Amino acid sequence: MRQFGRQYRLVLGSEENGLVIDSLRVTFEFTKSIDNTPNKAEIRIWNLNREHREWLYGSDFRKVWLWAGYSELRLLYAGDITAVALERKELDNIIVLTCNTGDTDMRQARVSTTLAAGSTANDHVKVAVASMTGTAPGQVVLPRQRPLPRGKVLSGLSRDVLSEVAAEQGADWSIQDGDLLLLPAGYVLDDQAVFLSQETGLIGAPKEIKGCGLELTCLIDPAPRVGGTVRLKSIEPRYDGDYKIVAINSKGDVMEKDWYCVLSVIGGEFQKKDAAKADKGGKGNG
Repeated sequence: MRQFGRQYRLVLGSEENGLVIDSLRVTFEFTKSIDNTPNKAEIRIWNLNREHREWLYGSDFRKVWLWAGYSELRLLYAGDITAVALERKELDNIIVLTCNTGDTDMRQARVSTTLAAGSTANDHVKVAVASMTGTAPGQVVLPRQRPLPRGKVLSGLSRDVLSEVAAEQGADWSIQDGDLLLLPAGYVLDDQAVFLSQETGLIGAPKEIKGCGLELTCLIDPAPRVGGTVRLKSIEPRYDGDYKIVAINSKGDVMEKDWYCVLSVIGGEFQKKDAAKADKGGKGNG
């Protein structure tokens, strides 16, 4: 099981010219879920110098990126900084950041347009995403693509357009680290399944959640993604198999023992995006 050599890199402000932190004590806790509730995070930074604290308070760039890993760094969380606070504990000054993924786009992005007859769900998603300044298309699976016989008016919050499309597709949608994810219940991401066992970071035995699948506790690893597949090999063989990840709760302290995540997973028969493209002539986006 990997426990040593863990690394992190925290960038605040803007990705190109932001403040980079990679040697201070940092703790974090966040939850990612497959529904459209913004992924909330709390990040704490120990003893940031006064100049950088003042810059952070006054900066117009309110973004955060957290990379973590072992032999290589991979993106673990990205979001909008919604609040900055200062706590004092004995001799330490601790900056506390409250963050949400896609917060600005969720609250502010709006659409106002009329599409001609023949538009599809794919067109409606494209209009919604184009109105979002901080969100890219990501992985969007739309197996039902019926051209509308009449024009379509899109007006109001962009998130409402996405919710309407998702309901029609029997799908969940969310913003994950700046990318839109819209995935029907019977589909998973195109990613290769993440293998999870005692040797690769699984901690203890799976916990069965009545009517809700399993909870798997493991060392922090950026590879598992919401909507992706985990291939489980447990000390209890009855749980072995492939599962869809529907939520990830991560908690880490770069200088202490906390460095784990809990995956909420469900079993079933799932398809990948390529299958959606072949289904009734449908097409995906992303």
